[in-house]
Amino acid sequence: QKTDDRMDEDGIINPPESARCYSSVKGGDKIGTGHARSMLHSAQAWTAQYNKVDEWMKIDLNNVQKITGIVIQGRHDGGQHVIEARWRYSVDGERWIEAGNVLGKPSDEKVFTRLKKAADARYVQIFAKEWETAISMRAAVLAERSTHSATHKHGTTGSLGAAAGLGAAGGLISGASVSSSSHRINRHEPAPPQMLAHPPQSQPHQPHPAH
Repeated sequence: QKTDDRMDEDGIINPPESARCYSSVKGGDKIGTGHARSMLHSAQAWTAQYNKVDEWMKIDLNNVQKITGIVIQGRHDGGQHVIEARWRYSVDGERWIEAGNVLGKPSDEKVFTRLKKAADARYVQIFAKEWETAISMRAAVLAERSTHSATHKHGTTGSLGAAAGLGAAGGLISGASVSSSSHRINRHEPAPPQMLAHPPQSQPHQPHPAH
């Protein structure tokens, strides 16, 4: 085993925009443009088309890594950010393990959330629970310093990104610790979570578009 060549000094793996997909994207922007730029330190963020609980982003690490948590930021150029989210991870995109909640902060401040114990995963999915103004977020994955090497192949994706790796929930809950607290501004009570076998398709109507 050797250190992933995309990992920085903090153990952060920040896969390219082509390795990410979303439940919806404001304005239907293509991956890597406009409101579909969720890499840590990107010039904007991912912003969902709809402000509703359980809008999500998914990150593909390209192969199985030994992950230790995630790190999130709000939108770079504005006050939009996720106040609270939940996240899960999977080795194969079919069996998922719930990892707990994440607390976010505005703009470029990074908030680290760590598992109590490192776990194998290829896919990480983050679901919005509460937000300020609009659902906007940037994110990356934390991993052990000694892990598998991986290189992403850049390909063409649709407006919602690659659909691979989504499946039914499964596994045991693994506790997570959060390195920051968050002030609650808008409260959005989540509906009972529904694990989807496929990414949501376009809705026949568009409730409450983000601003």
